[in-house]
Amino acid sequence: MSATSIFSHVVPSHGVGHAALKGLGLFATWFLRGRARQQLRQLDELTLRDIGVTRYDAEIEASKPFWKE
Repeated sequence: MSATSIFSHVVPSHGVGHAALKGLGLFATWFLRGRARQQLRQLDELTLRDIGVTRYDAEIEASKPFWKE
């Protein structure tokens, strides 16, 4: 569930409120993505193996800027 969908029943789907909500959702996505990439970089080899990710793949993902998917 995205930050935008959490508040969709409160804020109209048009106007300033909607634009602000979309901006908040984008900020939340960027923040969480950046944090997840930092945490991925800190995982040990055993944990990476458990989730099926190589160290190389983890480093590639963790090195992406927060705004890139």
